[in-house]
Formats: sequence, structure tokens, C-alpha cells
Amino acid sequence: MTPSSITANLSQVETTTACPAHCGMCPRRLTKRPLGTMPTPLFWLAIEQIVEVGVTRLCPFINGDPFADSRMPSFVKGIADNYPTLKVTIYTNGLLATPECVEPILGAGNVDHLIFSIQGGTREHLKANTGLDWDVVWRNVDSALEIKRKLKSNTEISVTMCQFSKTIDDKGLLSDECAKRGVPCCFGCFSNFGGLIRDSVGEEITADMPRKICDRAMTHVYIYNNGDVGQCCFDLTGETIYGNIKQKRLVDIINGPRFVEMRKAHAALDIDAMPPICRKCNAPKFHG
Repeated sequence: MTPSSITANLSQVETTTACPAHCGMCPRRLTKRPLGTMPTPLFWLAIEQIVEVGVTRLCPFINGDPFADSRMPSFVKGIADNYPTLKVTIYTNGLLATPECVEPILGAGNVDHLIFSIQGGTREHLKANTGLDWDVVWRNVDSALEIKRKLKSNTEISVTMCQFSKTIDDKGLLSDECAKRGVPCCFGCFSNFGGLIRDSVGEEITADMPRKICDRAMTHVYIYNNGDVGQCCFDLTGETIYGNIKQKRLVDIINGPRFVEMRKAHAALDIDAMPPICRKCNAPKFHG
């Protein structure tokens, strides 16, 4: 890593903080940083600047669902037309991923992966864990698969579930639902959001794993809805802000002394020198 030429390969840009779900493993209620919708000109400024620093993959969310933003189809199409090297990966809880939204997004040709986060293996458990309607979510999954076939799209579609106390017994049930449709299913590890939340079942899975160098810190860049460049998608407090792209270009922010020192600390696994949100985070154990 050359401090004078720090780059990134993935960026999460938060177009909205709106989300229809209330997932048990997501402590949105603890969010202290500004909530809202990113203005459209600011979004395109963010896209221009993440491409400038080498980003090749965009995830258009941090603390919200991409399909809660009605502009998402036009954003994805605009990226395809103007930034052809930038691929888009979309995570959604599925409730708002209607055919009317999904078809133009898959049709743009630049979405490499559409991931449905389904936190429960039965309609009762999904409702209890997230507040979402099982039938609506799976209808949208089925529609997305049909649209993919119709368009002969190369977009990978998959389902994921976080392993924690409320879902751990549903892995087989969710696998069966996915197998019926021939859709890949994977099971992620529980994140403690830098120590903000606890779950004994989820944390037990990673308890004995050694801490690795965090790829979120080393290769990703996070832009919140107000233009702030933050530490991570797990920093709900917004306590670590490196600058704002409305006042300073991203390339200068991530080559600034605070960002450089943060990456040096992570590269050395020097926990005491890391930002506070990083010191208790368990994500580097399972994600790197």
C-alpha cells in the first residue's frame, strides 16, 4: 500500500436510509448519524469520484434497502450508460423488489449480483424476525428469476440468511425453499456492529476464529446519504468521518492522514490504533 496513492475496489453509496424491514440482527434503532435520501446530484458526484479512485463495484446501500429508493432503476441505467466499468451488486430484503423495479435493473446489463436477504425459513419466522410478508418476498424472488430467464441476463440471483439465535434452526428450511427454485443459498455470520449488539448463538460461530485484516477497511469506501465518507457499513453512530465529498474530493479524503493511518493500523492488526468502531468488531474474523 502506497499512502500517496490509496485506492478502493468497492464502494457502498447510501442513496436512502429507508427500509421496510425490522431485522433482528440489524440495530437500525441505534443509528445516530443523519438519516434521509441522498440528493440526485450528490449521487452522481459520488459515482464520479468512486470511479476516479479505482472502484469497480458499487453496492447502492448502507443503512437502507435499494428498492426503497424509486430512483434506483434510473441510477443503475445511468451507471451502465456512463460508467461501463462499474458493476452493481444489490442486496435487498425483497419486499419492494417488484417486477416493475427489477426488470429495468436487470435489463441495464451491469448488475452482476442480486441478493435477497431472507431472515427466516417459514412465513411465521420471517414475520417475527423482520416484519415482512413471506408470500410477497418469495413472489418477488420468483419474478426476478423469471425476468432473468426472459432477458437472458447474466445477473447472479441468490438468497442469503444471517446465522443468529432467531434463524439458526431455519437453515434447512430455507435451503429447501431455495432448492425448489434452483437458486443458490448461503448463510452469513452474525456481525456485532462493532460491539453495538450481542447474540450468543451468532457470536459463538466466530468465537474461535482468528482476526484477519479487514477488507472493508483496506479496499472499500463508504459514502453516507449526506456525502460523509465514513468508516464502515457497521458504524451506525457515524463517529468516524473522514470528510465530505461536497467539500473535498474523495481521492484527497482517502489519501489524507487520518484515512492513511487507519489503513496502516488495520494492515498491522494494531487494534489499539484502530478507530473505536473497529476494535470490538467481529466481522474481520469471518469476512476478512
